[in-house]
Amino acid sequence: MSLRSGDLVDTVLRKVSVDEFTPKTGTPEEVAVVGFYVTENSVGQDLYRFINNGVVEFRDVEVSPNPDLDNYYMVFVEMDRNEQLIENINKLLTDVENVTEAMVWEVKSYLMDDYQPWCEVKCNSGYIPQSPSAYVTKEVFDEGLQQMENARLEEELMREAEDNSSRILKFLEHSDLSEVGITDGVVHLRGRSDVASLSIVNFGESKAIMSELGISESAIGDSTSWEHRRFNAMLGEMKAVPIREYLVLFHPQLSEVLVTKQC
Repeated sequence: MSLRSGDLVDTVLRKVSVDEFTPKTGTPEEVAVVGFYVTENSVGQDLYRFINNGVVEFRDVEVSPNPDLDNYYMVFVEMDRNEQLIENINKLLTDVENVTEAMVWEVKSYLMDDYQPWCEVKCNSGYIPQSPSAYVTKEVFDEGLQQMENARLEEELMREAEDNSSRILKFLEHSDLSEVGITDGVVHLRGRSDVASLSIVNFGESKAIMSELGISESAIGDSTSWEHRRFNAMLGEMKAVPIREYLVLFHPQLSEVLVTKQC
């Protein structure tokens, strides 16, 4: 007897597996496996017949002979891995809703760590390879994601460095320096008759920066040495004081400090 609308309500789970099981009709590169979870073997047989008589293209459909560890049976649908795969899976899910009523499907592919709403997965189809050449192992996929994340972080750090460089240059405009430049984390200073280069450690609000580095004004060292007098002569109203291994540049009327180390 054919199924009617709503006959499988509350018997088919909204969770759907994609490519987590090995196909029987070809290699994983060629064939995608869509898996439905059902409450009973008889429900699986009903869904098997419904899909077999449907209009969605597929290679094979079968019901698992035994339940899984959670006591659910599965209905496996094998489909060609091609550019229509996402569309065909969507058609399959929509067709199944004729007997389950509307479902908020959640999908997990072999490339995913957890279930996500189907509406999001189908828009980010990178989780479901749509051609044999696009099929990769989870390890290769994760490596690619990590490379993309590393590239994103590197780009973000470069933008932050550029922004920080602009702020440091603006800060040093309050000095008597005739020329200032920053390359590769080093600030180059030119005074009226002297030059110096300092490695940039950090820049920002005085209290936050010094707290982050674990330094305080109480640890100010001897600033009367010839080298520190030379820096202060170059800076004018701006001052440079040694604190531990750092040389801290500040202006009495500004809240920021530039923490550096001698190159």
